[in-house]
Amino acid sequence: MAKPIKNVEKLSSMQNKAQSEQSEPIHDSASSSSSVPSNLENEDDNLEQNVVTLSDYRKQRDIIGPIDLRESDEQFPELPNINHHTVASRQSWNFWFWKATDPPKSTLEPENLSDDHLNLSICSQTDSSHSAEAESTVVAAEPASAAPKGRGWQFWKWGNELSNLSKRNGSLDCEINHSFSSLYSTSSKAKLADDAKRAIKRNTVTSHWAYFKSSEHAEYAELAVVGTSSASNPVKVEVDLAATPLELEESMLLLDTQAKKEADIGSSSNSTDKTRLSSESFGILAPTIECNYRVVTSTTRARLNLQRISTLKILSSKIIKEENHLYIKENNLDSNSIFKAVVIGVHGFLPIRMVRTLVGQPTGTASTFAAHATEALRSWGRAHHLNMKIDVVALEGEGKILERVGSLLSLLENWLDVIRDCDFLYFASHSQGVPVAIHIAAQLFKQNVLNPNQKVALLNMAGICLGPFPELDAKLAIKAYSRLENEIMMELFDFQDPDTLQSRKLIESLEILVSHDTKLTFVGSLDDQLVPLFSSTCFHVSHPNIFRSIHVDKTSEHAPFLTNLMKSCMMVRNLGRDDHNLNYEISRYLIGSVGVGGHCKIFRDLNVYTLGIENALQTTSLTNPKPMAYQEINSKTIINNPYHLPWSFRGFIQQLLELKHINSIKLVQEIVESYIDWNPSTKNLRDLSRCIDILETVDIDELIESVKTS
Repeated sequence: MAKPIKNVEKLSSMQNKAQSEQSEPIHDSASSSSSVPSNLENEDDNLEQNVVTLSDYRKQRDIIGPIDLRESDEQFPELPNINHHTVASRQSWNFWFWKATDPPKSTLEPENLSDDHLNLSICSQTDSSHSAEAESTVVAAEPASAAPKGRGWQFWKWGNELSNLSKRNGSLDCEINHSFSSLYSTSSKAKLADDAKRAIKRNTVTSHWAYFKSSEHAEYAELAVVGTSSASNPVKVEVDLAATPLELEESMLLLDTQAKKEADIGSSSNSTDKTRLSSESFGILAPTIECNYRVVTSTTRARLNLQRISTLKILSSKIIKEENHLYIKENNLDSNSIFKAVVIGVHGFLPIRMVRTLVGQPTGTASTFAAHATEALRSWGRAHHLNMKIDVVALEGEGKILERVGSLLSLLENWLDVIRDCDFLYFASHSQGVPVAIHIAAQLFKQNVLNPNQKVALLNMAGICLGPFPELDAKLAIKAYSRLENEIMMELFDFQDPDTLQSRKLIESLEILVSHDTKLTFVGSLDDQLVPLFSSTCFHVSHPNIFRSIHVDKTSEHAPFLTNLMKSCMMVRNLGRDDHNLNYEISRYLIGSVGVGGHCKIFRDLNVYTLGIENALQTTSLTNPKPMAYQEINSKTIINNPYHLPWSFRGFIQQLLELKHINSIKLVQEIVESYIDWNPSTKNLRDLSRCIDILETVDIDELIESVKTS
């Protein structure tokens, strides 16, 4: 039995007190400070003293009793191995579950949990009991449009939005469409499919489902939903499913986003310091594989092969430089054979109030990511004259990260044979889905589902690898959220601390992936409003199999100086060199605006998906295995010192000029010239400009000469 973590009761009581003070729902942090709860109207205390932000809650948690992860590490049970020809028992996935809390007994009533479910001890629960309880919940559940009694204000009343959905796609209580009933041999199978579709339309904060589309059956897809009988026996459904309430709720943000976007465009139409991308362009994606890596030559191959000889390793390591990066390889794929690929999209819905407050845009869906990745892969296959067969899996849901991994792995088990049989496995994930996808891929290797001959790659878009911007948790009032929603949000900010469970497990999974020659592509938005660039590009880890790039959407305004600078920064890291923490120092100045930032624009660009494919299939593999380097960074405690930036910048420029094969002199010239023409219009960017104003007087030739003589 795992030892419960101390002082958790105090944390729970603190949050319970904060929630009990709230009599009506508060939809964002702004509204939380504008109204007084009814039971506090007679208090003499200042209202501001009664508002507890997520930042305050996290600080209090650390003061009351920090979690001793080293003490709880020994409680993690090991997964039993399975061979390549047997199906893993569904219970085995649950043992990987590093749960911070037990899953609720009812997927519809998380607020009725007993105190035992708030215990943060590491524990396990058999999947059979969970499935049975969840299935019974589905049978007894009320329609989502009904107002549930006693379920708290955190459950959304869909109102007109749900009514409109019902009018377009049929009522939630309707029978299976007659034109589609031919897929089912019996009425019971038709009812199972109807139950599964109803389950994903219920608005719960712990729902998980998987959608599979086979290349052999274009007329239908398969759906598996946790908590229904379809979880272990997927049901046939339409190829295009109706939008879920979670999607509809996020889509309402588009109205506010479009209005703000038009206002911003109007106010900046006369600006001369920024360049608007042409409408014909997908956007800027830099660097690309071609401009960062060079084609492998026979001389390079001979040098790398020399290091393979064990008797010469010691000698070669002294006279031959280390393999710090990959190379572009010649196409050796057989165009006559069928290239089997599986594309897996991974997405997670965040609490809608958090999305409204910090993002202001729809966060996409797993089906969207999978569809774009499939389109990019087909286009790449046609260009290389390949006969491709692509199966698609979309893993969707909402909840805590590690619990999502366990649930999605159990769903993915329905198609393990398809995964084992593929030549190329490609994950496409975004935001909170990035750590989920990394954990899932690592567990597929750990469970021996994947073999060394398969190509595996992950595209990680705007991933929360080091958490959101450090100051954003101060904008979230915990009284506006349910207990589970607060835990979901705190998980994201826990990535800022290298000693938390989330951070340590992410590093462990990344180490598993790179040790199995998995190619990882991290793409971050230059003006992300939620995730800093150092977080989305996984700044704290280094390995040749990791490729980093920045994205600027075609509708975004950007400064050429920032694009040139951060492109060069990514190129240096991709070549295995040190950027002198420039990525970290610059990122805090680049926060975008809510509703118009690039956090949710990045997954719309097909070139982003193509980049991940090229990194996976057009680059070499390491000749000799190399461990992943890891730098501990605690972004919530680091004091931002503007005097660090000039030194980081000077070291970075020197490092850049020392590199060959990437025309580093031209890159430095572009940085200096674009800085001279740069006229920043925001306070953050003006502060950044002042920190590196030495560029205005720099002599490029003198700088190059000083590097050569140093």
